[in-house]
Amino acid sequence: MSTIRIYSLQDKQKALECFASGMNAAQTHERLKFSYATLRKWHHLFQANDLSWAVSDDEQFIERQKALALFQEGRGYNSWRALWVSHKAEQNIGC
Repeated sequence: MSTIRIYSLQDKQKALECFASGMNAAQTHERLKFSYATLRKWHHLFQANDLSWAVSDDEQFIERQKALALFQEGRGYNSWRALWVSHKAEQNIGC
């Protein structure tokens, strides 16, 4: 199983449950197969009582869900590309 690097709210809640049960980042990595660097960051925030990371889906996860919906509607690559370009324009970032 490969390492997961884009996280849904449910994924983050699983990590939060592990931390709350006393597991550290390495133990959580072994269990969930999430990126160790990400888990270290989240664990540090957890220890500082900062749970802001655990309240929403990653932005990339949300964008991939939108793209999947377009593909499932049969709208194909060009629809996904238009969504991506629009998203990047909102962020003022070049493609």
